[in-house]
Amino acid sequence: MIVEKKRSTFVISFLISASLLLAESALGQSYDLLVYSHHTPRILRYNGITGEYLGGFEQPKPIWDYIGMALGPDNFLYVTTATAQKLYRFDVNSGNVLKTVYEGSPFDHPFRMNFGPDGLLYLSNRDGDNVVRYDVVAESTPEVFVTAGSGGLDEPRGLTFGPDGNLYVAARTHSNILRFDGQTGDFIDEFVPSNSGGMAWPRAIEFGPDGNLYVCSYESEAILKFNGNTGEFISEFVPKGEGGLKLPIWMIFGPDENLYVANGGNTDSVLRFDGQTGAFIDTFIPRGLGGLNEAAELEFVPAAPRHDPPSRPDVSILPEDPTSSDDLICIATGSMIATGELEYLYSWHINGSLVFDVTGDILSAAYTKRGDHVSCLVTPTDGVLTGPPASSSVCIGNSPPPIPEFHLVPEHPSPSQGEGLAVWIDHQDPDPDGDPILYVFEWFESSDGEEWTRRPEVSGTLPPPVYSSGEPEISSLYIQVGDLWRVEVTAWDGVADETSFGCSADTSKERLYKALNMNKVARETEVMPDLDGDGRVENSDLLVLKKAWKKPKSELSTEIADLFFEREEDGSSSVGLEQLLNVALRNWRQRGGQ
Repeated sequence: MIVEKKRSTFVISFLISASLLLAESALGQSYDLLVYSHHTPRILRYNGITGEYLGGFEQPKPIWDYIGMALGPDNFLYVTTATAQKLYRFDVNSGNVLKTVYEGSPFDHPFRMNFGPDGLLYLSNRDGDNVVRYDVVAESTPEVFVTAGSGGLDEPRGLTFGPDGNLYVAARTHSNILRFDGQTGDFIDEFVPSNSGGMAWPRAIEFGPDGNLYVCSYESEAILKFNGNTGEFISEFVPKGEGGLKLPIWMIFGPDENLYVANGGNTDSVLRFDGQTGAFIDTFIPRGLGGLNEAAELEFVPAAPRHDPPSRPDVSILPEDPTSSDDLICIATGSMIATGELEYLYSWHINGSLVFDVTGDILSAAYTKRGDHVSCLVTPTDGVLTGPPASSSVCIGNSPPPIPEFHLVPEHPSPSQGEGLAVWIDHQDPDPDGDPILYVFEWFESSDGEEWTRRPEVSGTLPPPVYSSGEPEISSLYIQVGDLWRVEVTAWDGVADETSFGCSADTSKERLYKALNMNKVARETEVMPDLDGDGRVENSDLLVLKKAWKKPKSELSTEIADLFFEREEDGSSSVGLEQLLNVALRNWRQRGGQ
């Protein structure tokens, strides 16, 4: 008794919902058309009066191929997936998934569905060759209502309840319409015989406002009309080619009593025809609107509360002048929303081609190369509606070579022995763009370590306009009294103008100088005494200094005396400040620095 009461409640609710929808249409009030976009796959919402795109429904994860949807008497949208054998419950207003209501057997590639007068959901199983009945409120185990193959049922498609309360099912294999008892599921008869009126591969079937049965005949590319009492063929209600009709996939009579047809054959549109005459009215939803890609199911629902979509964002990419070694970060700000939670959807394009596997705000440098033009397209969404997108673009510039590792040789030079100073490259990583690496050597001289004078005769020049490597080593003849020396080594890949690979000339010089400065490294040396003449500066030199201090030339060995005095100088001359300075003028040690 409780069950019967619940069923009656649902029947009343169902009839009231349908009546309200028709009443709203008559009063000019709003309703929406939901379209299942098969190749997206996604459910899209359009204004049921104007056809304006209003946004997309949430996509369950993982994404499966929706194939059937129906508005329940509880005002929730129920959607089935074919290969996943799942039934979802959606909130019609927000478009969000509320629950996976059921999953598994006896769903066997559920194809289409409809609610019956009893408030239960009826689904056609394509691979099971049967019809399943399910209580979406009790969420009990589904039951087989029409057994497999009953009445010759093979690959069922669309199904609907007639004015007589019986169930009508379109069968693809035999291209016929079968009638079953609406209470028991028992086979009654072949209501429309095979191929009647040229019917081939029937899909959607629906009783129109006039009580007649209308059939979406896919392969014959027409909408057929049959007598609702006898099943006798009446006419091609919409003939092939009318208004561009081609391979009709689905159809539905709208609240305005006109006929809406999901048009296939690469037209990807929804056509509208006069519900009384079948005459073409217009293309209600054109191809591609809102991302529509093969409309495969239609359902009218009461309009969701309207709100404005998010506003267009401000988009930029960092760094502003990237190289092939830089990860790119897409920055989106400024979108305003009326309700919900703001989210940005990112898509990256390289030279006009979508990067399919990157959907976040960061694009790794592994995807780019020098000369690529990269753009980031950002679409704002509040979970229901998407706002206008905005984009930003950059050109991938040249990556400078890595900084070289080097040291000065010899480690402790001794100009008094005729040794100069040279740069020894210890290690150089390869250029990120695969270019050969050149070096620029620049030498600087200073007396105090604060002010440095560039020595152009041994220094190279940085491009542009002219490249000169300079000297990687200098002679001991360049050693000056008490001065410090510094060498700057710059790694360069030979690229002087980025316009050669398609980037703007406005920043090419700036980028080049920035890259050269990034890859410049310096080492310094200073004059120090090598008192024992062994080519090294160490503690033993201090002992020589200590022993020689204030001694006359005559008491020193010839080797040590030659460090402090000229050969012709008198033997009574003593080692003092002047002699120490003379030693400093001719000897070096490594100072280091970078």
